[in-house]
Amino acid sequence: LALTYVRPERDAAPPDFLPLLDAHPYALVPAEGPLAQRRAVSLAEIAARPFVLLDLPRTRDYFTGLFRAEGLELRIAHSTRSSEILRALVGAGYGVSLLNIRSGREHLADSPVRCLPLLGRPLAPRLGVALAPGQRRPFMARAFLALAEELRAAGAFRALTVPPAERPAAGILEKMG
Repeated sequence: LALTYVRPERDAAPPDFLPLLDAHPYALVPAEGPLAQRRAVSLAEIAARPFVLLDLPRTRDYFTGLFRAEGLELRIAHSTRSSEILRALVGAGYGVSLLNIRSGREHLADSPVRCLPLLGRPLAPRLGVALAPGQRRPFMARAFLALAEELRAAGAFRALTVPPAERPAAGILEKMG
């Protein structure tokens, strides 16, 4: 078994793949910043601000590609290979960012950051378990898969993600401010 992800728009899922969740990108903004009280933000609003980039293999291209697909360029102010350093930089007001998986602390009242859904339907990696095809699965592997399916069915993984917001009709964005 391997915990992995596929990007459905580019990658074919392995033949034996158990999808667990779609990891929609979301905006991470400073709790004290001008976007913190918004219900959702657009990629254009994020691109207009200094950006803190999670600079990992494939991740850099994925995040910058979301903006390029909209004809936008990022103003990268900082980059890091650590999601915790990224959260600290955003919380300290050095910029805004995008992530796919929540840490679990962003919902706390004293958190220095806020998670905001992105407007539209940006491309989302699908996280899941890849299985070796044609292999006999030992008891532990079968038990793990059964638990993973049970947790997925119960919605246990939803807390890890921030679903995208639907793009509101013209004029509503100003009211959401």
